Amino acid sequence: MSPKNLSSASVMTSLPIDALYDEFLLAIKDNHLVVESDTGSGKSTRLPLWCAEAGESGKGKRVLVVEPRRVACLALSSFVGSLMQEIDGSTNKVGYAIRFDSTVTDETQIAFVTPGIAPVSYTHLRAHETEADLV
Repeated sequence: MSPKNLSSASVMTSLPIDALYDEFLLAIKDNHLVVESDTGSGKSTRLPLWCAEAGESGKGKRVLVVEPRRVACLALSSFVGSLMQEIDGSTNKVGYAIRFDSTVTDETQIAFVTPGIAPVSYTHLRAHETEADLV
């Protein structure tokens, strides 16, 4: 979901992190990254979409996003899910997992989870994917 594709979505506007798109994609191919940026720059909404983009094999990556608050997981899952639906028509690629509630399925490509759920979610993803498929 390049910034060009995202800008076609009616709810998206340009965000500061969009300028790093090409650099991010090159860096994420061979490295683990820590991204630090101001609040509102697009870290939680753009980076998961960029990570989930199809790789060289044409198969999208599975992305686990750890958010410290339950409400953030719910809101981001809903927002990023609506973006995915606008961009490619998919309805089940984004989910969340918080204590006592989860919408993550085998088809989920981006999962927003709380820190307490992250180890379980990561183990579940590892059971269904190869290491190369996880970002």
